[in-house]
Amino acid sequence: MTNIDRGLSIHHVHCMMEHTLRNTYAARPNDVESEAILNNCIMLFAKDYKYSIIENSNGELCGHYPTRIVLLEYTISGQQHQQQNNVESLYDLTKLQTLIKGARSARCRGRFVAPVILFEGKHICRSATLSGGAEIYGRQVVGLLVNSRDIVPSEMSPPNTASDSSDWQMFSIVRNQDIKLLKTLNVGFIFDLMVEKKKVKFGLNVTSSEKVDKENRYCDFQISSIPYPGCEFFREWKDANYKMEGMIYDWSQDFVDTQLDIPTIPSPPTMINWTSYMSWDVVQLTQNYLLLLLKTIKEANNGILIHCISGWDRTPLFVSLIRLSLWAEGLVHESLNALEILYLTVAYDWFLFGHKFPDRSLKGEEIFYFCFDFLRYITGDEFNIGHNSDKKLKSRNVSSTDSFSKNGPLLDFEVNPEEQKECRASTSSLNSVCSLQSNETPSISFSIGSCEEDNLISSVSRRTTSPVAVPRPVHQLQAEAKSVSISDGSWQLIPSLDSYRESRTSSPFSHSLATNFSRGSLPEMSSNLNPNESTRTFNLKEVRRIFLQLYPSVASQSAASWSISGGSGFSSLLENFAEKVGFRSARSSFV
Repeated sequence: MTNIDRGLSIHHVHCMMEHTLRNTYAARPNDVESEAILNNCIMLFAKDYKYSIIENSNGELCGHYPTRIVLLEYTISGQQHQQQNNVESLYDLTKLQTLIKGARSARCRGRFVAPVILFEGKHICRSATLSGGAEIYGRQVVGLLVNSRDIVPSEMSPPNTASDSSDWQMFSIVRNQDIKLLKTLNVGFIFDLMVEKKKVKFGLNVTSSEKVDKENRYCDFQISSIPYPGCEFFREWKDANYKMEGMIYDWSQDFVDTQLDIPTIPSPPTMINWTSYMSWDVVQLTQNYLLLLLKTIKEANNGILIHCISGWDRTPLFVSLIRLSLWAEGLVHESLNALEILYLTVAYDWFLFGHKFPDRSLKGEEIFYFCFDFLRYITGDEFNIGHNSDKKLKSRNVSSTDSFSKNGPLLDFEVNPEEQKECRASTSSLNSVCSLQSNETPSISFSIGSCEEDNLISSVSRRTTSPVAVPRPVHQLQAEAKSVSISDGSWQLIPSLDSYRESRTSSPFSHSLATNFSRGSLPEMSSNLNPNESTRTFNLKEVRRIFLQLYPSVASQSAASWSISGGSGFSSLLENFAEKVGFRSARSSFV
């Protein structure tokens, strides 16, 4: 895995995606490839921000967070880049690290509140939900037995709450530390994506959440319950041929016991009938929640926290959509182009914060693929909080030095042998990449309903487009795992974006494409961009276009390796249990 000190190329993105889709990240020593990916992410952050590093060496704070967590402090430009190493941090990092050690047991799997995006001085944070009693006490007992760093520091003072009984002392101690961490990061709003009040397994409450804290400890925060389907729903989405419109979550399931509950300050987007959320399909649900999050980020004086249960599926989905939406307007990561922001989003928001790529893909839970395909639904000005929609494209497009032509990316893999060795990608691994010559991305228009029509409706024009890559069912890939044929292709070519709502016709790659691939280069992908479209629209289309061009190749090859080397269900169960009570797995776990 090469670093990007001399510029990011499509080669770097391909290598990164190849590594991330085949592995579940764990903070451990001697993981050279993952550390190289993290180094590249830090270099991308450094282009626009003064930052500090929260050390998490060997996962001492959390076993599935980056070994170095980037704490963004403020934006920089020009000569400030050269001076930032000499500027003192705004935070006392020693105290912050001590606070995190005390607070992490309050969150499921030790996934504490971590800042990941900075907008106008406000932190957008992510975490898991609150731990249940079994996990809190389990971690403390294990910590005592093995003398781990999971012990709550002795200097932590108990709460001054007379009503707390001895049975609740541990809850109060760790949750008060969690609250202190939230306030240190100036978080004022908590958005909970869980569809349950508490996660229940085998009849036991294994997690909790702020909205049902019996002692009302989180009363200083605006808590929003925005229930969103878990990763299992995206298996249904895949089985439905990736049809987004009309895919409605089944809210009548027994375990769904929470409802939409959003704050009135700042006011949610108007003219949306929030009481009808159960009738929204996945497009409307995701759009409306994103609108709510963006409006809060813009209008509130404090930062926000987003979490689901474990914080590695639904949480990165919305963190990524927020990062890409703000970037597309030039509000964050202003120096990064489409290739760089794609690298940062996939690597940092998904991989380095523990998304279980092999497990989710083997199960067909394509929430990761959904995230980037969904970008076509958020190009409208409704999502523009910077009021820059009249701006036309300036300098955010990818330059020729990044292996892109002015009409679109020219994916050139004619790299030197050393880079190919580092990437561990032979020319055959590129042969299943399809060319997405999208003449025009479907236009997106939104209408906000009246009294009778009070929901946000997405209308996608029925326009013929060039082929789009859509994954085949996982069981077919598993059956073919030992005889993957490049000429047969493990991805389908669908004649239009709308057609994978209707049919799935397999199409082998042509001989001419195979010849080009064997020579080590990929075909150019023409944009045919509308010169009058907004910067936001162009940027999001670019990110989605690059992703769709790379993902089929990497995912199809990775699926074959997962099928051959997948672990047993029993060992996965043991690893999951050990992780829940505080032990860190020595290798990537499949949960």
